[in-house]
Amino acid sequence: QIILESCLVANNRLTDRFGGAIQVGGLSGYVSQLYTINTTIANNESDMFGSGISISSGQRAYFISSTIADNKCKTATAANTQGHHLRIESDEVYMINSIVTSTTSVGNDIYIASGKKLTSHGGNIVGTIEGSFTPHMSDVSGKKPVDVFGTNGLADN
Repeated sequence: QIILESCLVANNRLTDRFGGAIQVGGLSGYVSQLYTINTTIANNESDMFGSGISISSGQRAYFISSTIADNKCKTATAANTQGHHLRIESDEVYMINSIVTSTTSVGNDIYIASGKKLTSHGGNIVGTIEGSFTPHMSDVSGKKPVDVFGTNGLADN
């Protein structure tokens, strides 16, 4: 179990794997759990997918009052991104009162693998999503960073 509370995870670069900042994965039969509480995951980059966070099958992740923004998959194309910010291959991913802003580049911000899901508990602001996501009535989708942060972007911590 990993708990990131009031943290900044930023400016990481990964050239050959998923999850530029964080890869949630585990050994067979072992469940990893990630909790991000009031945490910012930003400005991370990877050559593959899930430049902010990649969550493998069978793992759990909880995003509570967190911001995931300005992450970039360098090999993204319009047809093949699998998530600049989040790549989800698990059906135990939960989000409440969090921001995942749209990138200005091609592709999607959140990729949810076939048969998997992201469960919203409301109050989220999200960008583009590919896959199974049923927004809560208080969620707002399709937002770009300028819509959320204004022209200044993310503040330095």
